[in-house]
Amino acid sequence: PAYHAVGTGHVFARTGWEEDATWLGFISGPYTQSHAHHDQGSFLFYRGDHLAYDANAGSHSGIRQEEEMHNLVRIVRGGETVPQRAEQQPSTTLALANDEAFSYFATDVAPVYADEQITSVVREILWLKPGILVIRDRIAAGGATAVYQLNVPTQPTVNGAEATAGALDLFVVEPAGANLDVVDYENDLPPDEQSMSGYRIDVPNSSGSGDRVFVTVLSIAGAATGASGDDEGVTIDLAGGGEATVTFDDGAIGGSFEMGEEGATFG
Repeated sequence: PAYHAVGTGHVFARTGWEEDATWLGFISGPYTQSHAHHDQGSFLFYRGDHLAYDANAGSHSGIRQEEEMHNLVRIVRGGETVPQRAEQQPSTTLALANDEAFSYFATDVAPVYADEQITSVVREILWLKPGILVIRDRIAAGGATAVYQLNVPTQPTVNGAEATAGALDLFVVEPAGANLDVVDYENDLPPDEQSMSGYRIDVPNSSGSGDRVFVTVLSIAGAATGASGDDEGVTIDLAGGGEATVTFDDGAIGGSFEMGEEGATFG
């Protein structure tokens, strides 16, 4: 089942109505209220408990709106987060597809920034059901760096370009050789902000020139055991043997995948 709330830009999809179903939320739409969150292009992932969530859920006030609280790519210029801005043009939803084997969402969040140097903030999410997400982010933002963020309620452990937080595994394919940082909201924030729980995994990309690209794989309960590739394609090692392959179109959205007997184009 899936539902697209066109007015707000929210997309909700799940594998079924059972208690152990997996649920995915995604947002691509208008940011029109000053009290709304800076969460365009972000996602939520749930099975039995929150796996990738909005860190605002762990705050004392419940009104933490800023980009750092959400699962998106944070744009940084001059050491400061470039904010999403209310009352600008909405995010551009580029593609939505839902099938028994997969769901696919694509958006360009650049309009929400209303910044002449931010020309493209494209995120693609491919959900290989029930337990694997493949995400490609491409950011064109002059004079800025970018940080991929993943907020989790469980303290993560990091091993190179991989991290595990409870039942959720993160594999960073791009940038190659990524260094992962962990923010402990309870202990790492300034004293006036420490009424928080939860953690944030940061993956910075500040090297080279041109677009900042991230390719990541998220896996629930060990569905994937590894991932390799680049911004054009990913090979995912599956639990119990076998592989899933995802190929992205170069310079455009969409692509194709194969996983066992399943396969399709998307975009």
